[in-house]
Amino acid sequence: MMGYHVPNLRQPDSYVLEVMATILSGGKSSRFYQTLVREKRLVLEADADHPLLSQDPALFSISASLLPGKEIAAVEKALDQEIERLQKEPVGERELEKAKNQLESSFIYGQDSLFFQAMVLGTP
Repeated sequence: MMGYHVPNLRQPDSYVLEVMATILSGGKSSRFYQTLVREKRLVLEADADHPLLSQDPALFSISASLLPGKEIAAVEKALDQEIERLQKEPVGERELEKAKNQLESSFIYGQDSLFFQAMVLGTP
């Protein structure tokens, strides 16, 4: 597990971080899944999470479940490489649109949940 200090909801970068988390770990076509699970076969799963609705500064967290016999250092290096790639290479238009669509559909389907509705209403 790794964590990075990030701003709260009131900062414009907060929304960018939500899109980044989706690009990194949003489904089986995400960067983490394609690289760490399928290509390098280092982990069973990898996830990036950003607490978008936080009123206080929070942590952008990255976690991974190693496959048996794999070294933590190799997984950390692979995760760092994906983060560096995100920093240095522009995200393609198709990949960005896919991430935005995933976030929008997640929000819309979340409307079916009373818990999610209450959470949105309770957020200033």
